[in-house]
Amino acid sequence: MARGNRTWRDVDGERIEGTWQHVFCREGDLHVLRDLFIYADGMVGFWRLVPFDEFARDIASHAPDLPDGGTAWVHDLASWTFAEPSTWQTAERLLADVRDEIDRLNHRDSTTRCHLALDAFLARPDETGRAALHTAYLAIPEHKRQFALGDMDHHDWPLQALAFGPGGTFVLRGEEHAITDEVHARALAYFADRDERVRQYEERNPPEPTGPSIPINLVTFPNGWPSDPGILVLRNTFPSPVTVDGQTHASVDEAWKAVEATVAPQARTAVMAKLLRLKFAQHPELVETLKETGTARLIYSDFSEFWGEGRNWMGRLLELIRAELFVHNDEPVHQHESSTGMIDQKGIDH
Repeated sequence: MARGNRTWRDVDGERIEGTWQHVFCREGDLHVLRDLFIYADGMVGFWRLVPFDEFARDIASHAPDLPDGGTAWVHDLASWTFAEPSTWQTAERLLADVRDEIDRLNHRDSTTRCHLALDAFLARPDETGRAALHTAYLAIPEHKRQFALGDMDHHDWPLQALAFGPGGTFVLRGEEHAITDEVHARALAYFADRDERVRQYEERNPPEPTGPSIPINLVTFPNGWPSDPGILVLRNTFPSPVTVDGQTHASVDEAWKAVEATVAPQARTAVMAKLLRLKFAQHPELVETLKETGTARLIYSDFSEFWGEGRNWMGRLLELIRAELFVHNDEPVHQHESSTGMIDQKGIDH
């Protein structure tokens, strides 16, 4: 499943994050290449937008078999005939991937749950913890298990060794091996060494001292914003009109939507930073609220892992603007810069 393909849809003014990938589906004698859209609320778009359970029923009768000599077809683009084709895409694997993507979009994918079970077992290595780890490991789609540790040398054999325990077996590069007491001890040593390397790294690279974290929660107000929204004035949806290139938008969120489709991925943080600078430059009454957060880490809730709690780029950008305000005496960087030509189609200064 291609995690880098971001998409979303609006539901009653709320943005639902999603992802997409290409998949083949069987339609009569044709094998059609389609876009499969997956959303955090469990809706899946293929022929039409449906709940996951309905998609699962549909795909069971449309999974591709890619026969030799079969016809592939892409709407308005091309068709061709298969010659000695092979595919890793089965109905079962596709459903496992889609289910896992929905979980990932909600910050609870199977690999994350397995890591939590692993941590619990390492803290208390008893058979109850092993059973929980075993269940969590098997919940990872089979074709993703070897990547669960992110270790291309060892793959996931140490994880298998702990999940299945002495007397069981593990598979490494297609070969089955017995889990002896010695192998089990080596697996425990693997994770002890990993944790020690992490500890040493953190010791060499201590985090910068900050105040307590401050959440900037995702909140909607069906009856309109309250008279005193407090910290929520820092949200991009807060109604503080922003003028960009002579055009006024109702909020930073609306300004971002207006340019997002033309912004290159590598430039999106730069463009968002410029929009935030404009917000505080054009609304100095909001500056004090941001400065009052001091040195606290700002945690910005959002459906997007990139902007929200996952990578928290929105919180980090607000911290950057906050630092600039302290350094430049409440004046955001480029406050007096003309907005004309500020953002081109790639989101880069002219």
